[in-house]
Amino acid sequence: MGRTHIATPGLSRAPECARDHVVYCQDEEGAWKTLVEVHGNCQWQRIHQFTPVTSTRLRLEIRTTKGDRSARVYEIRVHKTDSP
Repeated sequence: MGRTHIATPGLSRAPECARDHVVYCQDEEGAWKTLVEVHGNCQWQRIHQFTPVTSTRLRLEIRTTKGDRSARVYEIRVHKTDSP
């Protein structure tokens, strides 16, 4: 059964939230390079910034959640931006 924002009290942490995760990209030789590693996340939306890379493949590895057996990932966007 899915969870909605109405069913989750405002100050609670949803158990399906990805607490620890890693974002990888695949380089030209086929090796996976770590772009971002996060521990203790409690946010539904994360924005990661990292040095620009050239890759045709990304991988998201969810290591732990806030208690649920499975994590929920609704969307991944990748953008090139000008950093301040």
